[in-house]
Amino acid sequence: MTHRSIHWFRKGLRLHDNPALLAAMKDCIELHPIFILDPWFPRNMRVSVNRWRFLIEALKDLDENLKKINSRLFVVRGKPAEVFPVLFKKWKVTRLTFEVDTEPYSKQRDAEVERLAAEHNVEVIQRVSNTLYDVERVIAENNGKPPLTYVRLQTVLASIGPPKRPCKAPTKDDIKDCCTPWKLSYNEKYGVPTLEELGQDPSQLGPHLYPGGETEALQRLDLHMKRTAWVCNFQKPDTEPNSLTPSTTVLSPYVKFGCLSARTFLLATGGGLPREENTQVRQCRSMASCCGGNSTTL
Repeated sequence: MTHRSIHWFRKGLRLHDNPALLAAMKDCIELHPIFILDPWFPRNMRVSVNRWRFLIEALKDLDENLKKINSRLFVVRGKPAEVFPVLFKKWKVTRLTFEVDTEPYSKQRDAEVERLAAEHNVEVIQRVSNTLYDVERVIAENNGKPPLTYVRLQTVLASIGPPKRPCKAPTKDDIKDCCTPWKLSYNEKYGVPTLEELGQDPSQLGPHLYPGGETEALQRLDLHMKRTAWVCNFQKPDTEPNSLTPSTTVLSPYVKFGCLSARTFLLATGGGLPREENTQVRQCRSMASCCGGNSTTL
């Protein structure tokens, strides 16, 4: 069976290590990668204009990377529960994919979207990629309860084994039998928003030190991982992460927005590898958070 797929980008604003995106492309004849911009958030979230700039840049970079494999990003305005029934009918969708999200609000939202998808006979595929481990499995392995101490968490993870390796980024070959319909008019309807559209004042922007996006994230990761001595001597208490020129990698925002996969970061530091691989880095690394949270330890 061939599918008309929607891949819903949320916290994984990247092509690399995105198993849900790869699932959307399988046996697919038409693909619509989307990001849903809920108008409630720009009006009610009290965050810096710099954070909105980072998100806009991440979306622009994602769109540019999708163009390289003959696809595009559709930024859809509205609430998920309201826009999906419209998109399911308009695009004759048969499959919806997205990454698993473990936050309470997100789980409630996703349950509603799954219900709407079932009403429209749309298959839903979720894949773990926002965290190093499947959180539900971690809980199941701990007799159905969340581990309450770090020592207990380490014990549970030791029984599960190392995290899965990051999966490859899709290429033109992965999408060669699939098209993303795009019209010139879509640039206005589904284009990446401006700061002004989000109700933000560009004059309040701070220095542009850390551009958003997957491309910048992977470049920064590669740059810092080449500094082997610095990585091996890294000690968190000796850093100054809040200065304008912090002594960390400043990869935290890239992990937060999913521009950088936690598994890719862990692999780069030598984590999750057989003992004989990357021995030097493995022995002296500072491990990433076991569940790939909103910050990194390097």
